Amino acid sequence: MNPPLKMRFLGDEPITSDDKDQLGLNAFAQLIKTSIYATETPFVYGILGDWGTGKTSTMHLLEQAVKLDVTSDRRFVTIWFNAWLYENEANMIFPLLHAIKKTYDTLPSAGNESRFRSFFRVASTTALAISDLALRAVTKKVFDEAISVEDVKKHMELSEQELNRIEGALSTWVDKVSELQGSFDNLVDSFAEDYAKAHDIDKESIILLIIIDDLDRCLPHTTLSILESIKNFLSVKKCVFLLGLNPTVVYAGIQHKFLGVTVSGREYLEKIINYSFYVPEPDAESVEKFASLRLADLVDDRATRDLLSQRLAAFGNVMSACGYTNPRKIKRVLNRYLLFLIRYAAKLESYDIDSIVKLIVQAEYYPDLFQIYLSEGGQVEQLKKIGTKDFNLADFERDTGVSIAADYAHLARIRKLFEVKNPLQPQVDLVQHAKDVFAITRLR
Repeated sequence: MNPPLKMRFLGDEPITSDDKDQLGLNAFAQLIKTSIYATETPFVYGILGDWGTGKTSTMHLLEQAVKLDVTSDRRFVTIWFNAWLYENEANMIFPLLHAIKKTYDTLPSAGNESRFRSFFRVASTTALAISDLALRAVTKKVFDEAISVEDVKKHMELSEQELNRIEGALSTWVDKVSELQGSFDNLVDSFAEDYAKAHDIDKESIILLIIIDDLDRCLPHTTLSILESIKNFLSVKKCVFLLGLNPTVVYAGIQHKFLGVTVSGREYLEKIINYSFYVPEPDAESVEKFASLRLADLVDDRATRDLLSQRLAAFGNVMSACGYTNPRKIKRVLNRYLLFLIRYAAKLESYDIDSIVKLIVQAEYYPDLFQIYLSEGGQVEQLKKIGTKDFNLADFERDTGVSIAADYAHLARIRKLFEVKNPLQPQVDLVQHAKDVFAITRLR
């Protein structure tokens, strides 16, 4: 009898160091690094891809590469900002200021007064209204303490006339683009000067690399607000923005904002993002290597690893052939597959492993289609014809009761997912395969 399988499961944490990269994202991050080092500021990059493709991991790897590079004539200071954490903020510039301030506060105390004034000029010219109550609420979030109008006047050395002028401008701040841009430009310049003094380097070599993650997880109006703020107010010298987003989600947000008006989401985004990188799909070899190498992290003993290695060798090829190379989906399916191996350790030899992997993917992502395998009817053969010239969509939907017209183009692209072993072959009982998969994906 095979030894009992003891293992852990994969989490969905992003990669934060190149020694953890097994899907080739580090090479992609290095390509972006080469590009930003040759970039004239201001500049906005987009890291584009569907959810789970590795955008966050790529940006972490890029951040690590930039921090480790101290030999270049350009010194990038990274500011990491997770937009999703501030979904409910009225104005996203405030939490972004807070993220910059946290890095600024790591510098020596010299220049605190000028630093304080620099931040307040940006905060003040950003506020929609500068009533004393509003300013206290805003500064509590940005500076961890509530500041009054009198405090601003004191530290910014503003006259009553100047305060009144700013207060009037704030009520229509959208029309004061140059005022806010100038304030932010002064803040960045002040930051560069203090950073240069603290590290004994040339001020002109310093560039802020502002990394904004999870932008596509925000509500559409929040996402567009950030994008427009970057374009209109924050694109200043010494700043490079790196935005991680799912373009399909952003396009939908743009259509929602301009409801009833024909607006190209792609063209809209191109006005804000100067250049975009699409996260590459890992090849079959990388997926296979990912699954095999993770065994060392997931499985405690050598005997179990040896037992599983032969069954994981085909995992990458199946996932790649079926078009399932999204890292998050790979981890999810691999977890299900490991659970299958645990549950059926005593009879693993009786399964067709390729079919099991395909059935797990279908059970996880296409449960309505997966139910066809459990029905013991004759629709499985129709399912195998998806994407071929012999497939009849109307007949399929009528016979199975499953509507796939809206997703058919996608299903046709991944048609190999439905090429499972014929149940008439005596060595493969496909219905039993499906029932065993169902037991680990829909535990009851």
